[in-house]
Amino acid sequence: LSWMLLPLLGVFLTGLFYGVARLIVHMPEQLNVPDPKLYKSLSPAAKQRVVAFQRPFLIEIVLGVNLMFAALQWGSYQVAVGARPALPWFSWVVLVGFMAFTIFVTVRAHRQTRTLIQSLSASEAP
Repeated sequence: LSWMLLPLLGVFLTGLFYGVARLIVHMPEQLNVPDPKLYKSLSPAAKQRVVAFQRPFLIEIVLGVNLMFAALQWGSYQVAVGARPALPWFSWVVLVGFMAFTIFVTVRAHRQTRTLIQSLSASEAP
């Protein structure tokens, strides 16, 4: 069972992220955004544009999670069968790369979402 932990966790997280991406369409007020007051003042149609803009970021994160889990699983397998004495370098590179990728995607999503909300708010202003 321990061998299946990372793949099962990957499947669970993939389902969770896809579920959240689908759920936020129906609950846009629950979306965590950079400027909540401005976001709450948007029309429902404008909020849906922000939600549609956010969904790909969730998919990017889950892709990174799955790539990281795959690299860790392969490295752990090599250690377990005695092919390597320790976790291989590529597993560490992917792990560190995932952390950097997550920071990059999060900062980019924050900035682009803030810009979108401000733009939508300005276009809705009387």
